[in-house]
Amino acid sequence: GHTEFKDSELGRIPESWEIKYFKEYAKISVGIATSTTEHFVEKGIPLVRNQNIKENKFDFKELLYISEKFSEDNKTKKIKENDLLVIRTGYPGLTAVVTKEMEGWQTFTTLIVKPNFNLIDSNFIAYYMNSPFGKNNLSKLEAGGAQKNLNSKSLEKLNIPVPPLEEQKQIAEILSTVDKKIENLKEKKLSFEELKKGLMQKLLTGEVRV
Repeated sequence: GHTEFKDSELGRIPESWEIKYFKEYAKISVGIATSTTEHFVEKGIPLVRNQNIKENKFDFKELLYISEKFSEDNKTKKIKENDLLVIRTGYPGLTAVVTKEMEGWQTFTTLIVKPNFNLIDSNFIAYYMNSPFGKNNLSKLEAGGAQKNLNSKSLEKLNIPVPPLEEQKQIAEILSTVDKKIENLKEKKLSFEELKKGLMQKLLTGEVRV
């Protein structure tokens, strides 16, 4: 519904939006970066690694655990709800928002972003960073050769179009609703594929006559 626009370093944006650098609305740190192998336990504090971070969500199939003592030794690195976890290497910039159930967990070498919630919405940032537009801007900040890397100092320089807070939340909610619909359609597609396999088996073996 915007009718008035202005030029910016990121192109034309609505008049009410601003361009801000990451460091203006968030603090960035790094998760546990020392060796964790000797601290792995069968049941303890979950340790989120790069492979657990997907676009706007987490996959806990290969989740590892560290001892409570080792976690407490690194208590300043514990993650909190609505923090952002950002991959540094491999797929630098890939981002997901920490959920309530993950409060107090630890993360291994990922960037931990703690937004100023008076200025920015966590989900809005995540959707921006995972968008083609955001990925393009992030790629300009990456360092390294074949193995790309995103460090905290580089991420601080990322600029982003920032709508008023309420509009950020509305944008994130719309995109979240679309994501949920896509997931539902994927599940339906899988169920139809399984149905088709079963039907093919019965038809092609003569178990069911036409």
